[in-house]
Amino acid sequence: MKTRKAFRLSEESLLVIDRVAKEKDISKTEALEIIIRRYFCEEIEKLRDEEWVIAFADILLEKYDQKYCDLHARLRFGVKSAEINSEVALNAANMLLHHFGIKKDYLLTEMKMPVIQRSQEHIRERINGFKQRKDSRRGGE
Repeated sequence: MKTRKAFRLSEESLLVIDRVAKEKDISKTEALEIIIRRYFCEEIEKLRDEEWVIAFADILLEKYDQKYCDLHARLRFGVKSAEINSEVALNAANMLLHHFGIKKDYLLTEMKMPVIQRSQEHIRERINGFKQRKDSRRGGE
């Protein structure tokens, strides 16, 4: 069912309607309906494209989180632990230096105490263990 409406259109709009009507060999009313439908089809297509991109991005982020969430949590925990341990070690070293009145300084490259050397070796072994477990998991995928 069609309803009669009166619109005021610019000359440019009327020329577009006339051109479409002549090209398609249809009435001006039908031409205007085609123009309106095309406009809405284009808008709907744009929305579909945007929705698809958003859905695709959501899927990617979900897969990323599934794969790397544990890694990021371990990294955050490791960095926080390292920061805390560094603070504790520096405070302890500073306290000992003041307590014993040590004035001379020795760099680790000059003289390393056995406890420091064992600690560094232990840390290297732990890191290598983490790398080996990660590589073995990766090889199993």
